[in-house]
Amino acid sequence: VCHAPASGQATAAAAACVLDECEGTCATCENNACGAAGQTCADAETGVTSTGDWVCSCAAPSTDTSIGKAVETCTVDECVANQATCVDAGQACEDPSTALGDWRCVCAAPEEGSAVAAAAVCTRDECAEQAKATVCQGAGQECRDDGVAEMLGNWECHCLPPATQPGGPGVAAAAECVLTGECADRTISEVCTSVGQTCRDPDAAVAGDWLCECVAPSMGASGMAAAGTCMLDECGTDCPTCAGTTCTAAEQECVDANQDYLAAGLRTWECRCVAPLSGWATAAAAGCREDECGMYGSTCTAQDQDCEDPDSTVAGDWECVCRAPGAGRATAAAAMCVVDECVGNAGVCTSAGQTCVDPHRTASSLGDWECRCAAPSTASAVAAAAACDVDECTLYGAVCTAAGQTCVDEEPSADGGWVCVCAAPLEDVREAGAAAACTLDECVVAAEGSAVPAAGMPNVCVSAGGQTCTDPATGAGSRGDWECRCAPPSTDAAVGAAAAQCTYDECS
Repeated sequence: VCHAPASGQATAAAAACVLDECEGTCATCENNACGAAGQTCADAETGVTSTGDWVCSCAAPSTDTSIGKAVETCTVDECVANQATCVDAGQACEDPSTALGDWRCVCAAPEEGSAVAAAAVCTRDECAEQAKATVCQGAGQECRDDGVAEMLGNWECHCLPPATQPGGPGVAAAAECVLTGECADRTISEVCTSVGQTCRDPDAAVAGDWLCECVAPSMGASGMAAAGTCMLDECGTDCPTCAGTTCTAAEQECVDANQDYLAAGLRTWECRCVAPLSGWATAAAAGCREDECGMYGSTCTAQDQDCEDPDSTVAGDWECVCRAPGAGRATAAAAMCVVDECVGNAGVCTSAGQTCVDPHRTASSLGDWECRCAAPSTASAVAAAAACDVDECTLYGAVCTAAGQTCVDEEPSADGGWVCVCAAPLEDVREAGAAAACTLDECVVAAEGSAVPAAGMPNVCVSAGGQTCTDPATGAGSRGDWECRCAPPSTDAAVGAAAAQCTYDECS
């Protein structure tokens, strides 16, 4: 019969115990946490070892759930009912809060734009795309796009003053720029353009005063007759590839760790969630979540366990995980740790042909693992290999008992040390590994005062005046054939019953 709070029973066998934590009353059970919040409880895993995994579910139309506790706030995703409005326009639906009427359609990347409770009018700045921005930036030119989503491939590269572009801007390509002064020398201008900067000669009459200058949106110090020191902080600059208000609108922090203004550094900015929330995303708003281990981890650490959050998008799924050498984990609760000392010590036993057993697998019971001998030996030792002495009489004793003899294992630590020993009043004959050939000299038995087949039988000879007792056949099955024999010159004898009547024919 299963122990409470589990239920179940079985006849002449172990029961398949069930623990429905939504119905039971126990330390890990639901105990009306869901019902008190107007939510329903479900326990998908009802095994007795599966605890703390019951789930509270909000009433429709909310689909929110929580493991091991009631949902704090049931939200309604308005996109469930309004998604078609966005999808039909090729856009995604987002519902940022529990408030009603704030769902919105968001343009799919690389297009930008959104609208509340309606399809959005999307724009697309092709200069915000890393590959296209790099074409202009790498030539020391500025990328421009009118942002009309339906008109693709019309982005332009523009030369920067005082350079001119007689052939106009480059459409979807770098422009042909005409530079003045020393910058007209391609050898000089390429010092700048090869690193995405523009060349400017402030005074054509002065030799060696040409400058390499940063191209917007990058900023930095110009270089005299050398490349400048340019950087692009995409969090603090307004540009097509920059963060803009993406992070701040989501109440997140913008970080640009790579401020390279060329291709490697474009669109590398990150939106990072603000504590106690956690999460980050590159070149987009992050999907923030609660740092559940930060909030509930003390439950684990108080028991010398680690906290893990296996799915950052699911609430209430944090786990306490036992530290080595312990094993075990539990959801939203401290774990019951199993410490099997045989995991690290089994080699001590197996090297001796024995089995390792840890009878008490808890952290509070250490050093009690055992090495147990293989059958038929029943010997064992704690935290060491056992001395496996085998009483071979448990295996071969029937050979002796079938012959009416006793089995003795004279060398328990060695194989083949057992013997069969004759039982009294037979002589103490021992045979190794087989039944003994036992003997019985009925005359000797009497002389030693031992039990005799018939009361006083050998003593009859002695008391009859010097007769001699003889037992011609001393086999164990030969009884009553002893003889009293007269002293010479008489040759008379009597077999197994009385003294002889001694006569002597002197004529013979």
